[in-house]
Amino acid sequence: MQGQLRRQLLRSGVLSVVLATYRYAAPQAAQFWPAVCHDSGLTEGMPARALVHFLLTTPSRLMGTPEYARHVASAWNAFYEQRARRTIVPRAGANPIRIAGTPHDGTTTWQYIDSTGLVQHTPVAAPRPAADEG
Repeated sequence: MQGQLRRQLLRSGVLSVVLATYRYAAPQAAQFWPAVCHDSGLTEGMPARALVHFLLTTPSRLMGTPEYARHVASAWNAFYEQRARRTIVPRAGANPIRIAGTPHDGTTTWQYIDSTGLVQHTPVAAPRPAADEG
């Protein structure tokens, strides 16, 4: 993997999606992520190419980790669902993240670390934020 792309792929917003996809959709992840890493032979319309372009042209300081992960998940979702993608278009930030082929179906926010800080083998539903009073 090339140096600049390597740094982008090691960001937490990318790795969180990589790990979830390898855990729950390993055969597809084994096709998608090496294609992204090698960035060789990718053509316009391929979600892997759109993701490489996004990673190399979008400084992560422009958005927080959750928003960055949504962009990465958008490319993965297009690949998993066999849709062409020229640009990365994430779901609205108010919705739970959706990562196709995983329990992250966009209906619940899941986390792998519980409220005591222990890593969970199976993701647990994240606590819902308290409604603003006022």
